[in-house]
Amino acid sequence: MRVKLTSEMIDRLSTGIQSKTLPAVDRAGLLLDGYALVKAGKLSPESLIKLLSNYTDEDDYTVWTGIAGIIGGLDAVLSDDPTMCGYFKPMAKKIVMGLHDKIGWDATESDGHLSTLLRGMMINLLSTFCHDDADVAAEAWRRFALFQENHGDMKSLPSDMRTSVFKIVVKNGGEKEYEAVKAYFDLATDNAERKFVL
Repeated sequence: MRVKLTSEMIDRLSTGIQSKTLPAVDRAGLLLDGYALVKAGKLSPESLIKLLSNYTDEDDYTVWTGIAGIIGGLDAVLSDDPTMCGYFKPMAKKIVMGLHDKIGWDATESDGHLSTLLRGMMINLLSTFCHDDADVAAEAWRRFALFQENHGDMKSLPSDMRTSVFKIVVKNGGEKEYEAVKAYFDLATDNAERKFVL
């Protein structure tokens, strides 16, 4: 069973979503129901995007699993329409940057298992939606430079963010950066490391 939200219902629920007084499971359920209904042709994409725009302050891993799937799916569908993509990408970037501002790149002592997973997901989303942000690009470059000095430096560039950092560097760089990332494929000692370049 899916819950089909009207525009008025989205307006009324937006306060609970933004303030997080609505439980995380319900915040995630609303998004996933909306996405399923859009795919079935029962809800307009505009309604889903209106609902999604309420999640700019979200920091729950369960909810972010839904957000990541939805913005990834919408990005794939809208990539053929430059006009729609032009409206969607800034909204997706705003949502992802909200999470970036909350949890950052570095692990903390208070991080639990879900915080670690959430950070990895966020950095992956940065490589898709926020690679052109100056602060994101600078941090990726910094980590990449440290990694180039010492490929064993797991603190600067842990394996869960390596592919995403490589993507950000390549998207913001040129042939030199592409060749540097590609060269790591040959320098890597095992296939698990080589997959980060692919």
